Amino acid sequence: MADQFQLETFLPYRMNRLAERASDSLARVYAERFRISVPQWRILVTVGEFPGLSATAIAGRCALDKVQVSRAVSDLESRKLLRRRAVASDRRSRTLTLTSEGEAMVMQIMPLARAWERSLLEALDDSQRRQLWELLGFLDARLDEIEDNDAADERVSEPEQ
Repeated sequence: MADQFQLETFLPYRMNRLAERASDSLARVYAERFRISVPQWRILVTVGEFPGLSATAIAGRCALDKVQVSRAVSDLESRKLLRRRAVASDRRSRTLTLTSEGEAMVMQIMPLARAWERSLLEALDDSQRRQLWELLGFLDARLDEIEDNDAADERVSEPEQ
């Protein structure tokens, strides 16, 4: 059967598997020393880069579900690494910022994360690294196009009420 489906050669599977393996490998760099999980790491770094985001915005940015974000934020807050603040215009909404302890942790982890990244990418020459980033950008843009087309198709096919 020439057209037999093989999961190992299906692009979404390969990309997801590579992403999970990379995430797990990087987690070994910080998990034991700093006692943080992958979701906690993603949240700390994201809040460090974009202070004042809501948990919902962070979930989308970090590719985490709301339950993962809620648990991680609660734990980080109890460890005094993260602070939640009510939004004056909407008391139900909360923004997140790093505490000084959270900032210090991120500053300690980042050089380790960068070293890990360099170690992974050193298998590629400069041209291959540029090509990798370019291809990732192309695929990301293509997914935006597909999602935009799917959303437009859904709007067109919705029956009028």
